[in-house]
Amino acid sequence: MNAQIATAIARYADRHGGGNAAFPTPAAGLTLLRSTQQVLPQRMLYKPSLCVVAQGAKQIVFGEQVFHYRALQGLVVSIEVPALAGCGNTSLRSHPKGQFKRC
Repeated sequence: MNAQIATAIARYADRHGGGNAAFPTPAAGLTLLRSTQQVLPQRMLYKPSLCVVAQGAKQIVFGEQVFHYRALQGLVVSIEVPALAGCGNTSLRSHPKGQFKRC
């Protein structure tokens, strides 16, 4: 099933300009994100959301806690919180990463 989800995200992204970006959808608060390369960790503020990885892997650091999640695994953020986040690793570098986020 995750291959079907990843394919659907890729098709949607391609129809809406392609590339590595965030792609808003007609569903209120639902955004699809796509990256075809490893994204180095960067500091960001996570707002309340549900993030699910469709393909590839993601790593997030909240304070001293490190969370790793892969295809069809997700993360629920219930409050605004600073984080360090990146996606991909060397074994997954050749596969596009896709995820969807509900805010």
